[in-house]
Amino acid sequence: MTTTIANPIINKPREAPTRHWARSSRQSIVGADRPEPGRLPAHGRLPAVAGLTLRNQPAVLATRAGAVNLLDMVNDIRAAVADWQQAGCPHTTRVTRDLISHWTELHPHRGLYFAQREAILTAIWLTEAAPHTHAGRAVIAELDAVNRAFNDGVPRVCHQMATGTGKTAVMAALILWQTCNHRADPDDPRFTNRFLAITPGITVRDRLENGLQYRKHGLADELTEYLNPNLNLTPNAYLDDLRRIHFRTVNYHQFLPQDLSGQLFANGHSVGRVKTFAGLQSQLETPEQIIARVLGHDPRPVMIINDEAHHCHRGDPANPKPNAEETRWFNALRRLQERQLIHGYVRDLSATPSFISARNSPLFPWIISQYSLQEAEDAGIVKIMRLPSAGLPSDWSDDKAKNIYAHTPTPERKLTREDVDRNSRDLKTALAAMYDDWNDLRRSEEWRRQPTPPVVAIVANSVANANSLYDYIAGWDDGEGRHQGQVGDELSNIDPALQPYRHPRTIVVHTRLDNPNADETGEAKNYLNRQADIYRELYPDSRTADNIPFRNAPDKDIIRTALNTMGKPGQPGAMVRCVISVGMLTEGWDTRTVTHIVGFRQFGTQLLCEQVSGRALRRVAHDTDDDGYLHPEYADILGIPFANLGRNIGGPGPPIPPSPHYTVHALPDRRRTFGIRWPNIAGYRRRDDAGNLAVRPPADWNAVDAHVAPEHSDALVSTAPQSQAGAVNELDPQPATRQEFAFLVAKHAVDRLAETEAGNAAVGRRRLFHSLLTIVKEAMDAGRLTGPGDARRWPNRNTEEPRQAALWLLQAIGLDTPPADAAPAIVAVTAEPLWLTTARLVEYKSNRRYHHPTAKSEVNIAVCDSDWEAQVAAALDEHPGVSRWIRNERLGWTIPYRWDGMNRQYEPDFIAVAPLEDGRELRIVVEVKGQEYPADAEKRRWTEEYWLPAVNSHPEFSKNGPWAYTFVDREPLNLMTNLTTGRAIAEANAAPYGITV
Repeated sequence: MTTTIANPIINKPREAPTRHWARSSRQSIVGADRPEPGRLPAHGRLPAVAGLTLRNQPAVLATRAGAVNLLDMVNDIRAAVADWQQAGCPHTTRVTRDLISHWTELHPHRGLYFAQREAILTAIWLTEAAPHTHAGRAVIAELDAVNRAFNDGVPRVCHQMATGTGKTAVMAALILWQTCNHRADPDDPRFTNRFLAITPGITVRDRLENGLQYRKHGLADELTEYLNPNLNLTPNAYLDDLRRIHFRTVNYHQFLPQDLSGQLFANGHSVGRVKTFAGLQSQLETPEQIIARVLGHDPRPVMIINDEAHHCHRGDPANPKPNAEETRWFNALRRLQERQLIHGYVRDLSATPSFISARNSPLFPWIISQYSLQEAEDAGIVKIMRLPSAGLPSDWSDDKAKNIYAHTPTPERKLTREDVDRNSRDLKTALAAMYDDWNDLRRSEEWRRQPTPPVVAIVANSVANANSLYDYIAGWDDGEGRHQGQVGDELSNIDPALQPYRHPRTIVVHTRLDNPNADETGEAKNYLNRQADIYRELYPDSRTADNIPFRNAPDKDIIRTALNTMGKPGQPGAMVRCVISVGMLTEGWDTRTVTHIVGFRQFGTQLLCEQVSGRALRRVAHDTDDDGYLHPEYADILGIPFANLGRNIGGPGPPIPPSPHYTVHALPDRRRTFGIRWPNIAGYRRRDDAGNLAVRPPADWNAVDAHVAPEHSDALVSTAPQSQAGAVNELDPQPATRQEFAFLVAKHAVDRLAETEAGNAAVGRRRLFHSLLTIVKEAMDAGRLTGPGDARRWPNRNTEEPRQAALWLLQAIGLDTPPADAAPAIVAVTAEPLWLTTARLVEYKSNRRYHHPTAKSEVNIAVCDSDWEAQVAAALDEHPGVSRWIRNERLGWTIPYRWDGMNRQYEPDFIAVAPLEDGRELRIVVEVKGQEYPADAEKRRWTEEYWLPAVNSHPEFSKNGPWAYTFVDREPLNLMTNLTTGRAIAEANAAPYGITV
């Protein structure tokens, strides 16, 4: 008996994976009664090359998962990055630490996914921290050897991220990290503000431009998806740095030489399209002219970001037969490297970073982070792929359901409409079963709430067969009359009365429309032209990605626009229900409403299976439940022999689809009455006259228990893991001297005091360090802090011993703090602009389940994380003592605090304004929590002990009345009590500054 997995989502998308489903040797889920504990290790097969041993040992992941090859370097990097992050991200700049704390502030319902954070942190660790550690230097050496062997020395690293897990946001974060650091220190060679993103085609290029282009007349573009304030990737203090980014996106075809003579009469022609005009012979660009055209004449290096980077390589050295497309892209990198125009590592991003043309498609050996499709499915970040569990004949095996093409008896697989209907019985059965399943989903109550229908994608093996399938499904006109489609009316372009539906329901895409140099010919051109003419008539003023009106645009640009706007209300592709294709569906397609795929072609590799199946992976909704888990969405797939497919996944009936979208924006007509502004505080400092923390040695060192450094030599010197060639790397530097060890102990003691005592007194780090260094030396002289038998071998910075000695020291010394009743002395460190408003809110669409249409707020809808928050929003609207309020969602307002050794940013829930009798106003920060965890308690402490005193002592922030804070941990209907409490808190906070509430 087969067990059904009702809900296969076992991990939270914003937290590190803690479990994984075991897979059989054929990769379908097994052991449905329980998932395996722990994260799935990075794994995959690497290529073989003479003279280089890659660390790719076979291993068994779980008792029922079968043997795989582990990516040892990636797993080592995972461990090193985790340790580095746990230690507070040492060896990084202040700017980097600010960004990391901003990106890693966990929120169960929003913010970056773990997959995105891991890729970003790995990139930062490799650049800033790895050169300072033994493990990091070993990784750098291994990457150097790999790039010499595979990339002619072009420095490349790859982040493998499954389709739909958010590569574009990772690119944006990398750009911000580099730019903010470059602006802080333009002389630091590790950082730049110049970037070039290279893509395999126009579709991917357009998607990146929509997501990453941010400059418009020198200012931030409000249409930006990722580098805009709404995603909140950029801390307030670094917003101005967005203006300093130099970024361009190109498809690699732009590195091909153009015809300079043709530019006299046109925009130029790529190689292979040589023309003469009035006796003028074609003249192709030189490599220098190509680079000048793409990069401009600025000689400074650029950081290269390769999206869909599996198209860029020189071939597997063991089987070097790459196609021309792959080598052309790679040769562009090689030319840039030869001219020293590449800054740092080339950053590859791909869901399938493999040598596609090689046998079995081995992975790129320069992968440094991996978040696989299995991990994405286990966390629900993507749709979960499955074989349909109903509608197919009972005698169909999984192998037959996955490979309809191999079971089709039509000679040479050349179809006509009649072949599909009369001879290709299995294909006809599969289409009918998929149609019934798709139609049941379309008619379900859940999906009827959606603005656009679900989509079926059909992948054919040739243009001719795609045309035959298109006629069979969409209907045809044979000159004697129209014929309705044979699969079902809902996919037919011809209605039962044999009249064309106004909007096409099914379209066919013939070739890779991404190639700017490809033209359609013959019958394919006729199909393309007929479809394009329909869209020209329906949408004459719609524009292509190049901003050309449909009435003037080329046919293929119109069809590509329709394809890329499927699932988007009001757009040309909104009403498309089925798309039939040959090569367009392998990548770059950003449509989220594909729910079914049928394959009718030969699939030579699992890579191609994953790429084609991946067109259905992107989720429609990203709402999480109250516990932080995503609701499952599914993709039903037939005819693709992808090992990852299985039956009996998902409960009965359709999955829970997203709630309908609604538009969130500020209302200009409410601004005067309900507008609120809030302080832009980047940090805190103490007044110059404030009391300072001081340390003093013990009265009698002899009364202090001695601390002895360990005798074991392996605690003093550690050995690196073996390199890729199997040789042992050099040892760490020699153990510290007595002076160096004293320095380390004092430094760790200062760090600890800065974390634990900052709330009690000012921590002057420089003064404290010198005091503690003196005390450490006293302890050594008194024989209380000693080294091992050979006192010249003190533990170095790469051991835990200096930290342990610092903890011992802090227990032995005394602390002098200012009196507890001393007046607060916190001063705000402000950023520009001084006040924040809803001007930072860009209109956006949301389908968050919990929301409240507002009455006394400048923003029309309060988007909430829980039903409890929505009730608080309603209570604020109804509260007679509240004149106006605002929900802090996508406004970029944060409160700085420190926790777990890191500077962090806390995002409060609401601001409520209550009028006071003297004409001023009380502004109350309202935080809603059902349960307070340690991190929440620390946020609350910093708000009450730092942020409020800083705001209420600032003449500009407090001139119209004080600020207060209230923590709502009970029923929202008791909000009056909480606001009253907030007023009392405000009185206590305001009293020291002469403010009367």
